[in-house]
Amino acid sequence: MPKQMTLAKRCAGADILAVVQSLRVDPPLTSGPESKKLLRTLEKSTCPEGLLLWAAMYGSIEMKCAVANNPVASLDIVSTLIVDTHAAPWYVISLLGRDDIFKSFVSDVFKGYPRFSEAETLEVLIQECYAAGLDKKWESHIPKQGSSTVLQAELVRILWRFGRTLNYCVAYKLDYDDEMFLTLNAALDLLDNISFTSKCMLRACLRWSQLIQRGGSVKVPDGGYERYDLVEVPVSAFLLHMQDPLPFQATY
Repeated sequence: MPKQMTLAKRCAGADILAVVQSLRVDPPLTSGPESKKLLRTLEKSTCPEGLLLWAAMYGSIEMKCAVANNPVASLDIVSTLIVDTHAAPWYVISLLGRDDIFKSFVSDVFKGYPRFSEAETLEVLIQECYAAGLDKKWESHIPKQGSSTVLQAELVRILWRFGRTLNYCVAYKLDYDDEMFLTLNAALDLLDNISFTSKCMLRACLRWSQLIQRGGSVKVPDGGYERYDLVEVPVSAFLLHMQDPLPFQATY
């Protein structure tokens, strides 16, 4: 009997890990018309948990996007999705659009700062990050030319530069600006008071922002476009948690 006819039976059972192992050894058909059928199954509220976990661990980016958009996917499955640094940027906005995931994220990353931790949506959070004026404390450390010798000020300088790249069509300089994203990622390593999952979410936000900066807008696998510039969120988180000046020396 064809695999697609027995998929539901293969995914049944309480031992989720056994289901995942079975699907890994003998995966469902993922080419031709069967690919679309599998994606539709992953999007359904009745999709077996074992199939969702298998797709989150071993599926294509399209499959992982389908899992990310499925509200029945558990937080454990979501954690599996977000640690995939290659695929996560494609669905981080979908994940942060889920109320349970977003609340868990902001309460962890912005704990102790109710202005941010009580934001109800990603759009509101970004607006609060813009409005908070966290950059003002570090403006005096930003030179007229070149990089700053204070890490927080350099992150603000990078934020300003990328804002100009988007708003005024300034060309993205591949080597130079990619080095700036490396600086942003390295800064996240210093945040030891947030969970590993939240830190992965912040990294996915940075990577998504990098893709936006490179292309102006990025076509995601489901055909939609996202216009958030998510770099504001990790930078704001860093400025809130790290309020004492940190020395910095740029390599770009």
